[in-house]
Amino acid sequence: MPTRREVVAMAGGLFGLGKTVPPRPGASASASPGTVSVAPGNSAGIFRARLVIVSGANGGVFVYSGAPGPGNGPVASLSNSTTDPFGNATIAGSASYIPGLAAVAMVAGHLFFYNWSGSAWVSYGSLQAGTGGSNVLAINGAAFQCAPLYILNIATPAAVSGNAVAYATGGHLKYVDSSGATYDTGRVTGQAAGQTVNATAFTPLTGLTVALGVAKYRFRALIPLSAAAAAGQWQTQLLFSGTATVNYGFRWTSAAGLSALNAGQGSFGANLNGPNPSVAGAYWAEYEGEITVTVAGSLSLSGATTVVADTWTVTTGSYIEAVPVV
Repeated sequence: MPTRREVVAMAGGLFGLGKTVPPRPGASASASPGTVSVAPGNSAGIFRARLVIVSGANGGVFVYSGAPGPGNGPVASLSNSTTDPFGNATIAGSASYIPGLAAVAMVAGHLFFYNWSGSAWVSYGSLQAGTGGSNVLAINGAAFQCAPLYILNIATPAAVSGNAVAYATGGHLKYVDSSGATYDTGRVTGQAAGQTVNATAFTPLTGLTVALGVAKYRFRALIPLSAAAAAGQWQTQLLFSGTATVNYGFRWTSAAGLSALNAGQGSFGANLNGPNPSVAGAYWAEYEGEITVTVAGSLSLSGATTVVADTWTVTTGSYIEAVPVV
């Protein structure tokens, strides 16, 4: 008759007791379940589960810093309730809090920002996904700062009643008004601090220059100037350091009247002058036109006099400006 030891050995051979069981296909033989330093259980305050379902009114998951209770709201919540189990105000949705200060929450697929009013969470802005993949950033009654703020080039957006909609085309900022009309924005300006011109060779008029990128622009320059009394003539030129086509006009105004309009100027560097001789007094010299830039450069003005002794002065506040046309 077999001994007890032999019976146990036979049972082990039948059921695999005492043997190493080969791993199932695709599993590592050395794999072992993870361990925790404290076993899960009610007394340890640890709960482990494969699936957690929270449902019903006022249900949720709440995380606290310190002991939960009245007056100590959660630092995070995932709930459909506007209060936690202790009566502290919460935000329905998935929310993260700086208690008593600020909160951010994902609600119905939109991101909302909140301030604490002293008794409730008050939304001051949101980032909302709109139709067609567009996003809406709404900041209500609070300053918004972003450095830098990038506005992507997009097709002209639809008008929104009672609002202006900003967008970019070709790297330039535009907007659509509530009627659907589109407007260009942006302006670059160069301003003179005052300068005396006393050379017969053309000299740059300091400050009267603007850098232009590849685009079409409308431009205007205004030079209030004062000419000395003599037999000479004040002169100006419009210059561009890049590559562009241009069409502009020039004229001057004085106490004696208005000059002829030198319209249809199609090149840079043309001498555009005051009266000959330039009677002593004040003048306004004006340039206005359109430039299409294909290679970026600087649009600028220079000046000269036909007689060295016959100086003229560029008045402080003279300017040149360009506005993109997109």
